[in-house]
Amino acid sequence: QFELHWSAGEIDRMVNARLRAYSDGTVQSFDELLDPDGPLPAFLRIYLARFSENSPRDMVRMLYRMLVEEERLRVGLGHRISTTAAIAGIQAACEERAQELIPEQMLNELRRLRRVDFTITELANDIFRITSPAMSNKIRTWETKGVVERVQDTRSTGSRPPNRYAISDVRVARVVMQNLDFFQFLNQKLAVCPTCDETLIRDWDEHTEHLCRCGANVQYVPR
Repeated sequence: QFELHWSAGEIDRMVNARLRAYSDGTVQSFDELLDPDGPLPAFLRIYLARFSENSPRDMVRMLYRMLVEEERLRVGLGHRISTTAAIAGIQAACEERAQELIPEQMLNELRRLRRVDFTITELANDIFRITSPAMSNKIRTWETKGVVERVQDTRSTGSRPPNRYAISDVRVARVVMQNLDFFQFLNQKLAVCPTCDETLIRDWDEHTEHLCRCGANVQYVPR
C-alpha cells in the first residue's frame, strides 16, 4: 500500500492549513487548540509529526484521537485540548498503530525489552535467555517488519564490534516504554539530528552520544 511520507515541517503546515480551512480562518495553528498553560505545546512543536512517522494520514488520525480523549475527559478548557487529553490521544494512537504494524506476539516480545537500543548478546543473555543465533533470528524478523534497524554505535571498539540495533518506529517505541511517563519518554528516548532532522530513538539516558545514519555525531541535550 502506497503511503505518503512528508517532512515534519510539511506535516505541521498541512495541519495548520486544514485547521484554517475547516474553521473559516478562526484557528490559524494547532498550537491555538492546546492548553497554553500546559507543558505540551513546546514538545509538540518538535515531536508531534514524528509520532505520526511523518505520515499525513497517521497525523490526522492522531489528532482525531486527541479530540476524542478531550470529549471523553471533558476537562473544561473551552475549545482547547488539555495536556491530559493530548497525551492520552497520542498514546492511544501509538497503541493502535503498533498493533496494525506487527502481530500481537511480536509486540509482546518487544514489550519485554524495556529499552529501545540493544545488541544481540544483551537480549539473548539478559531478556530472552536464549542462544545468540536464536536471538539473531528473532531480531531479523523484527527488521523484516520494519520496526527495528541496525544502527551505528559510538561505543563500538575493536576490530569486530557487536552489532547494535534500535527500534525504528516512534509509536512502537512508545508502546515498548510504557513504564515511562510521556515526558520521560520524550526526554530519555528521543532526539533529533541537527544535521538531517532524523528522529533518533535511542536509550539517551544510558549513553549520551550516538551516530546518525547521515554520519553526524549527535550529543544528548537535556530538555
